[in-house]
Amino acid sequence: MLLDVYPGFGIPSPSGSWRLMVAGIVRQPYMPTVKKRMLIRMLGNAMDATDEQLSSDEFVRRVTPFVADGARRLSISVRMGESSWKIVEGTPRTGRFRRWLEMPGEIVREFATTDVYGRQVLRPQVISHSGEVEVSREGEFWLSGASGISVISDVDDTIKESAIGDRRELLTNTFLRSFRAVDGMAGLYRQWAEGGIQFHYVSSSPCQLLNPLMELRDGSGFPGGSLHLRNFRLRNHVLQKVARIRWSGKSSMIRK
Repeated sequence: MLLDVYPGFGIPSPSGSWRLMVAGIVRQPYMPTVKKRMLIRMLGNAMDATDEQLSSDEFVRRVTPFVADGARRLSISVRMGESSWKIVEGTPRTGRFRRWLEMPGEIVREFATTDVYGRQVLRPQVISHSGEVEVSREGEFWLSGASGISVISDVDDTIKESAIGDRRELLTNTFLRSFRAVDGMAGLYRQWAEGGIQFHYVSSSPCQLLNPLMELRDGSGFPGGSLHLRNFRLRNHVLQKVARIRWSGKSSMIRK
């Protein structure tokens, strides 16, 4: 099983506890099928990619989460120190989960750390269970106070060069090229973070791009913050309208 946990956020509740938004996905190891190979070939045709490009390590790493099946009927729990909480009894067919967790204030105060800007972050273990098999990943939850300022930032062509207006360029930048930060944005965001500002990165980028986006964020020096991505399935008709999809779908998450 492969477990991804999205960087989340926490907000204080009137009772003195903290509410953490825990979200992620559990996938099965990739098993090639004729249909999946056809989808990968269609993607390659849409990018006008060569056979050498489609066999490169970077392309395989990028595309595998798009064609791996979700892991269903798994339990998801969160562990902090000696305490643990089960938040999902059984994952759906997609393997995705999103739940609020109420964590006692004394545990948050004990284990929360601060980043270089003085902002608080909590890093519990998020665990998927299937019988005797456990897979765990470290979570990342940015703690917002009862008052303050948050920046809600787009990703494509805001902090990451994507060329979202050109379908072929967008697909090529997504699957074949190293992600590149937009010049000057990391420095600007760091200046804002020094004032204690929180960040919520909200994007229509597919959730399967979590790990390369995290590498871009950390490698380019962007401040940590919650990351909210779009649920996405790789299908032929989706490839035809991928640019329009990447423009849409953020408003509901921003309202939440």
